[in-house]
Amino acid sequence: MSRDLTVLCLGGLSPKDTQFCVPIVYCMPTITVNIDDDLKDRMEKHPEINWSEITRQAIQEKIETLEVMDELTSASELTESDVAEIADRINERGRERADEQAN
Repeated sequence: MSRDLTVLCLGGLSPKDTQFCVPIVYCMPTITVNIDDDLKDRMEKHPEINWSEITRQAIQEKIETLEVMDELTSASELTESDVAEIADRINERGRERADEQAN
C-alpha cells in the first residue's frame, strides 16, 4: 500500500509560529501495470511526467464511461445475443457503405 505523508501545522501563519504539527497519512491501494520494454523506455524519456497520475486519470475516465453505459442500459431488455446481432448488422452496413464509396 502506498503512503503519502502530509503535515498539518496549526497555531500560526508560518512554520516558526506553529504551536504543534499533526502528521496525516493518506493510504491508497496500489495496482501494478505491466508494460513492454519499448513503452517503458519511451516513458523514461519524460521523467517530468507523473505516470501514476496519468494512469489513475485514465482509469477514472474509463470507469465513469462504464458507469454511464451501465446506467443507460440498466432498463434494456436486449440480451447479449441481441446486441451482438445489432453490432453485426451495423458492421456489415458499414462495410457495404465503404465498398460503395470506394467504387
